[in-house]
Amino acid sequence: MQKPQISRTPWPLIGTLLTLTAFAFSGNAIPPLITTIAEETAVDYTRFGYVVMVQFFSFFLACLFGGWLCEHRGVNARFIILIGLAILALAFFAGTRLTTLTGFIIWAIPLGFGGGLVEAFSSVMISNREKPGSARLLNFSQVFFCLGAMAAPLVTAMLLYRNVSWQTIFVVLGSFIFLVFCIFLATTRKECVSQGPVEQARNSNLSPLLTDRLFVLLSIMLFTYVTFESMMASWIPAYFEEKLACSAPTAATRLVVFWGGLIVGRLAAALLPVRYSLWPAMFFGVVLMILTAAAASFVYSPMSVTALVFTHGLAIGPLWPTIVAIAKAARNRDKFTSSVIAYGAIGVSAGSGLGSVILKIADARLFFPTVAVGGLLLLVLCILTHRRFTEL
Repeated sequence: MQKPQISRTPWPLIGTLLTLTAFAFSGNAIPPLITTIAEETAVDYTRFGYVVMVQFFSFFLACLFGGWLCEHRGVNARFIILIGLAILALAFFAGTRLTTLTGFIIWAIPLGFGGGLVEAFSSVMISNREKPGSARLLNFSQVFFCLGAMAAPLVTAMLLYRNVSWQTIFVVLGSFIFLVFCIFLATTRKECVSQGPVEQARNSNLSPLLTDRLFVLLSIMLFTYVTFESMMASWIPAYFEEKLACSAPTAATRLVVFWGGLIVGRLAAALLPVRYSLWPAMFFGVVLMILTAAAASFVYSPMSVTALVFTHGLAIGPLWPTIVAIAKAARNRDKFTSSVIAYGAIGVSAGSGLGSVILKIADARLFFPTVAVGGLLLLVLCILTHRRFTEL
């Protein structure tokens, strides 16, 4: 049986990190274009929410399908990532021909599917490089995702400012993703080999995931985290406008502050000693998440809340990569890890919807208390999962 080969040179890692930036561009360059596209296609821009819903449901299916390919067909993560990047690039090139809302909804299927293959299995490849009991590399890798998430709307805004059409922006995005495809293909050429038939047969006899209590707990943990991260990332500007009476441009900058906090938190976690990078980092981040959200519930100075938003981002930054690292450490099974990521992704829609209900239907004062309650729920899940994890 052939075993996966992992190069110790930095180039394969660099190529893999860039795929996360490409994925971030594919997901975060679209929202700034929605109003422009809606105006040109004569569609109410609020209806483009269906595009996001379909995109992340397709992301969910891609993670599950990719895990099945790994486990039952011996397909390695590198090949799955290449498929995902190719789908993303082709989706953007083909997207230049879209003219109706129905077309965009259908287009969201390959966009989400390609993104799911890229993010989930880039994380799998990176986790294969981690030292036992460590989440340092995964935290570092998510810095590249955050940089892409911050850069994508800025690049899109700059091009729109220069009166570049959304169709041309799609071509630019597709070209960037294709460039990353080429870099990843070249730098990881000898990185992995497929699993042999013996390994495939062994994996095919593994127990169903939904009967694994640890899988269920980790999936709920990641879903809970993503729900409240998405809620913050989607609605922070609206909170500053409606509750703290900030102007729209000023409120928008608070989102950059939030992403900046995530980057600092993940960089800090990447520098931790290995023994502190898994469960200690997890518990510290969740407790600080609760404290910052609780404090922001009683503070109404824009500057003070901004500082708390940054600290909140710093607190939760390491949580996603740490949960993924725990999943890898728990079972060392690609399908297990990618499926945890799949169920976590559903939280994107849940968080966006929850924030909308609070700010548009209920009361903006409930925004941060709801995040604090989410943190308490996450803390309970952490305790239960840690107890189960230590029984292994």
